[in-house]
Amino acid sequence: SKTSETDSVIQLERDSLSEFYLFTSRNTAWVNYTNWLIVGVNHCTWYGVSCNSEGRVYKLTLAMNGLSNQLPSVLGNLEALQEVDLSSNSLSGLVPQSFSRLSNLTTLILTDNEFSGLEEGSLVNLVRLERLFLGKNQITALPRDFGSSLPSLFSLNLEANRLKSLPQSFSLLQNLSELILNQNPDLILGSEVWIPSLVSISLNTIKNPGVSSGDFAKLINLATIFHDRK
Repeated sequence: SKTSETDSVIQLERDSLSEFYLFTSRNTAWVNYTNWLIVGVNHCTWYGVSCNSEGRVYKLTLAMNGLSNQLPSVLGNLEALQEVDLSSNSLSGLVPQSFSRLSNLTTLILTDNEFSGLEEGSLVNLVRLERLFLGKNQITALPRDFGSSLPSLFSLNLEANRLKSLPQSFSLLQNLSELILNQNPDLILGSEVWIPSLVSISLNTIKNPGVSSGDFAKLINLATIFHDRK
């Protein structure tokens, strides 16, 4: 029946959150873990968790909360998620491939952690994702399919990472309006970055933005460009 189906999905979400908690608090305790894992307490009341009217988790907000370790793949079970903010923690490793199951996600904020990258395929199917903030990590490269995976992406922050280049597919981000690439000192840009939809691009401390007059001609919507050569 529909009810038992819904119940089993909700139970799966609770179990997945529990595993996520145990995994990311293994090395250091969370700052705030109000209600987490308490038997008989609805997981929709756990600190940082928000549920919709059907009891599905649609928001996870745990910024500055002492999370560490890698992100477990069970987060991919929270398929109703629309917003995730795990910024300013000590999360490391790769963003897992299971994130490709979060097809309702509109905002993903992983700023100020220790991520080294994203697993190939981790962003596939994220067709509603509008805001992706990955700044202040240790990301050396983006997945090859990065641009072809995110048709709705509007704002992208990749500042203060260790990027050396952007994938060719980057040019497929046809709705990208705001791009922040500051403080990637080894980043060499090619034509893939000059997307006509861009309104704002930040390139501070990038030695070689690699812009030709032809590239600039494509930027018909550009209002601001921030670049110093420090």
